[in-house]
Amino acid sequence: MRVRYWTIALSPHPTCINRFGIGVVAEDTATNTFDFRIINVQQLSRQSYISGDYRTTQAMLRILRDTLDALPRGVNNTVENNRPQDFSSTISLLTNHWNNAISVEPARLMSAQNSLHEATQHLFETFVLPRSPQRQQGLTRLRGRLRAAYGAHEEITRNLLVKPTTYFGPLNTPTDFAIVKDGAAYELSTAFNFAGSDHRRLLERAHAWSFHVQNLREKGGTLIQDGGAVEISAQAPTVAVISPPQDSAQQEVHHQATILWEELGIQEISESSIEAHVNALAHKLAS
Repeated sequence: MRVRYWTIALSPHPTCINRFGIGVVAEDTATNTFDFRIINVQQLSRQSYISGDYRTTQAMLRILRDTLDALPRGVNNTVENNRPQDFSSTISLLTNHWNNAISVEPARLMSAQNSLHEATQHLFETFVLPRSPQRQQGLTRLRGRLRAAYGAHEEITRNLLVKPTTYFGPLNTPTDFAIVKDGAAYELSTAFNFAGSDHRRLLERAHAWSFHVQNLREKGGTLIQDGGAVEISAQAPTVAVISPPQDSAQQEVHHQATILWEELGIQEISESSIEAHVNALAHKLAS
């Protein structure tokens, strides 16, 4: 079965770049029947509430759920057609009504072996369900391995900054490590664990980071070192060190999270290649 699906995200404020997954809509492309799942407000973190208000967020989720439930389902009512009550038009109206608090990613396709109901639940668990501590443990281990690889080279250690304060454009950007020598950034690295189970949070973090790197490419950046500011070139080497995906769901998350990385000049380094990459960096610093 071929399934077309959309992910729905919530922004707590119209000007906020952070978005939180709240639901999925899935459509069987052969029959045009569809199903959906919307998160319960109790499962959302407080920072995701619209303008910080629990009741407003609860009301929005209820209206979204009721509106989707009221849409016609069947062979002659495809979600993608241009009927007044189709999914796209409905979401557009709700988006305007809620002042862009909700947004929908462009449709994507996947293959499913089971029922539409089970496929929808799988998508919901992949992109929406709250985080698991397993992801944090994997991310901490990955950062530790990268830190150890850096530490094996004296030339890197002398120029290594851990969790530096960095600004990509005007935005304060979380960065795991920076290698700065003679006032120049040789590498800005950040770790991502695509082998974990908290897909929603990983996508949010990866998309936010891509937005920050885009700011760096357009406006340059600044790094705070020893109380002073070091200018970061717009073309500074930016590296994403990853634990690679292990199953099809993780591969899909990886695809969505990294779709802009090549265009933004982000170098992706798999965990198994950390030592080789760091060796080459050490040679570059020493030359």
